[in-house]
Amino acid sequence: MPKVFEKTAERLRDLSFPVSYRPFVPHEKAARVLRIFEPALVTGLFQIPEYARVVLAARPHTTAEELEGLLAARLARQEILGRAEPPLVYLVMDEAVLHRQVGSAEVMREQLGYLAEAAQRVNVTVQVVPFVAGPHIGLQGGLTIAEMADRDVIVFVDNFADGQVSETEDTVAQVIQRFDALRADALPKRASRDLIMKAVEERWT
Repeated sequence: MPKVFEKTAERLRDLSFPVSYRPFVPHEKAARVLRIFEPALVTGLFQIPEYARVVLAARPHTTAEELEGLLAARLARQEILGRAEPPLVYLVMDEAVLHRQVGSAEVMREQLGYLAEAAQRVNVTVQVVPFVAGPHIGLQGGLTIAEMADRDVIVFVDNFADGQVSETEDTVAQVIQRFDALRADALPKRASRDLIMKAVEERWT
């Protein structure tokens, strides 16, 4: 394992992550580019604490102590966005994310407002696949593609069993192809931000 991954794994070893996601955390932290698709929820890297708590509390048989550990781990992941050289992030999400209530209306306003602000960062692109696009391949589940500085690519594909990590050539190629198809269905960056703010004003105010 490269030293950067060893150091990251050591630093995060006491934090609570789903077992299947743990191997991906060092890759996410070291990535030069992250490409993410989410069909139903704001992705973890951009969740505010109040939103994240409600999402994580939905996990079956999670104790209060486990919930605090999961929340701390999720927020710790977000540190990569504030470092001196943050990764380029291309986030695509289904419009359903803007309308699925997680917590109170106030939480939704704050969460979507934060997402709209994040979308203005020079290293972040947020795009929304609108309802009018109809059914699309992303309805099968979320995905994250981590591209390293040396161009190595690792993917995480979400599923009911907490997801799986892969760096096999065929799987990586398939996931990249699907992400590209989703971006083709998505609205441009500015129109996507407008749609987010429209949801805040019309749905959550």
